[in-house]
Amino acid sequence: MVRIPKRINGSLQVLIEEVYRSGRMSRQVYLLMTATLLSGQKVSPEERQQIIRVLDSLKLGRLSMIN
Repeated sequence: MVRIPKRINGSLQVLIEEVYRSGRMSRQVYLLMTATLLSGQKVSPEERQQIIRVLDSLKLGRLSMIN
């Protein structure tokens, strides 16, 4: 079970920047982002869009998954 922080807003931008900078995403970050979207947690429309963009990039092969 993934533990979802009550507010990830401050760290969300940092995580997204790190993912795009490195071109890789850890499974932990992937689970955090998907759990945030699916949890019903309040996130702004901009934050939701950023998460969706990152996950789309992963799906399209622009980012790679690491353990």
